[in-house]
Amino acid sequence: MSWKIYRVVSPDFVLNKPQTFQFSIVPESINEYNLFLVSPKEESVTDSLTANEQKGTFISLIELAEDSGKTPLNFLRKSIRLKRAVFVRLKGQGRLTIFNEINAETKEATLKEVDLKDQLWELPESELEQMLLEQPTEEIKNDGSQLSSENQSINKTKTEHIAADEDNGELKKSSNKDFENIKITGKRKPHTAFAAYAKTEMKMERDDAWKELKDLAQESKGQTEVKVPGWGKTYLRRVRLKSEKEILFSHEPFDFDKDENLPNWVKKFTFDQFQTSFTDFKKKRHEGSMKEV
Repeated sequence: MSWKIYRVVSPDFVLNKPQTFQFSIVPESINEYNLFLVSPKEESVTDSLTANEQKGTFISLIELAEDSGKTPLNFLRKSIRLKRAVFVRLKGQGRLTIFNEINAETKEATLKEVDLKDQLWELPESELEQMLLEQPTEEIKNDGSQLSSENQSINKTKTEHIAADEDNGELKKSSNKDFENIKITGKRKPHTAFAAYAKTEMKMERDDAWKELKDLAQESKGQTEVKVPGWGKTYLRRVRLKSEKEILFSHEPFDFDKDENLPNWVKKFTFDQFQTSFTDFKKKRHEGSMKEV
């Protein structure tokens, strides 16, 4: 899914002095991974929180949708109808026009470039209404026939693969290519999805599975999109000075190799977390689902 964003809510100092400042952005395409909502703190503990904490925590649309069992598009549209504030992460530039700094010769106001990556920007009502009414481009329509066909294709591939191995008298490990397009549902981080899939479907040992993640991170280096089996497309990078134990990940390219002062769209997982997921995950009672630990 993707939308074109033309406007965001201007900074407070612009809203307070519209006769002095004007703020605009270069139109930019975004997708569901760039959207965030605020998760309010529980009222029972509000009194003990700072002013910033009382505002709540930014949670990605993807995570909220997964937790609710809805698609990101359905969750977004319901949130818009409920008048919830929606925030976007942009990566381009904005323009700040300062009208009280007029050039005496050209009579033109001062223009300044604003790096939009510095913060999350609230979307105005006009943009939200447009997102509510418009059909996003590149939307995947998961109707029953497509889902059934996809599942049949996956099952057929897995059945043929296992049968071929049994004909040879042994169950062999499969390469990433056999599984890279299959995803584990209900997982919010790539290492938990990969741990579950590597153990149950790829029949990998823990150390081999961790090495596979390190190799993918080395291939990606935060700049090249890679497919993590059980999870899907993402960007990975090994943490400098802790390259054997920590990996960074994000849904978009990034240029960080330390595990501190990370922007909110770059996350980290460790070998210990992966080991826990690999060892302690439990299957739910209904077939095809796994519980994240």
